[in-house]
Amino acid sequence: MAIYSRFGSRDTGHYPYTFSWMPEYNGRQPLSKDNILFLYPVSTNKTDCDNFTFTTTGQYSPTAHDGNAAYGDLEYSWTGNSNWYTHLFGRSSASGNPLNHPGSPPTTAGSDSGLSAIKGNTPMYGKRRGTSLWMSFSVGTAPHPGSLTAMTYMSILVNSPGSHSGGAFYNANAGGAIPTSPRMLFNNSDKILVGGQSYGNTLYRDWVCIADYDDTNTGMNKTKIRIINHGRNGDNSKARLAIYGFVIVHHIYPTQYYDSYSV
Repeated sequence: MAIYSRFGSRDTGHYPYTFSWMPEYNGRQPLSKDNILFLYPVSTNKTDCDNFTFTTTGQYSPTAHDGNAAYGDLEYSWTGNSNWYTHLFGRSSASGNPLNHPGSPPTTAGSDSGLSAIKGNTPMYGKRRGTSLWMSFSVGTAPHPGSLTAMTYMSILVNSPGSHSGGAFYNANAGGAIPTSPRMLFNNSDKILVGGQSYGNTLYRDWVCIADYDDTNTGMNKTKIRIINHGRNGDNSKARLAIYGFVIVHHIYPTQYYDSYSV
């Protein structure tokens, strides 16, 4: 985990601090230039790719047009920003509450009288929830000139353990699978059109902001992120994805509980 300082006025929507984390791939390591996720396009037909929507369960674990891998899974090792069940009760020490935790402890020992609970992730969730996603990737296998030569569509999906068909990357209910309804990491991350260049696998790569201060509930029960390369502009030379980095940033908004910096 990395913690970064940020300065700004909360009244204009800025967040004074954040924490970031990187899902893991290939032996519990973050993606990097030494741990690359290569994804090959499912289709080389531009019209089919432009028209694609999920309609069958098989489309969530496809094979690339040439038999290579078209999807890969990252380990969603930390929980998201859901408003869940972990609470604080206004007590942080035997001597009282020097950390200024919200809530109230019992007023009488051995009794639950006076207890008042506040959810512990309030600074992350309760005011102006914001989560960003940064990815480092290249498109294609060659240094194509221009921005329209190497292009592809990708999906960024999640599973949902505890739900119906919780290991799947599509929604489900008691009646079965709903393949037309993908489980997305962020709202509308089911079909993202990207372009770029590649050279020597690692020589042309940069950071791309996929989501910026998004208010999506990213979920506390997710354990895997699935990225699918659907293709668009042709074969691997113009539609392969090589992913070198994946960073989720939770923007933290101070509350009145922990200090005098009141909301």
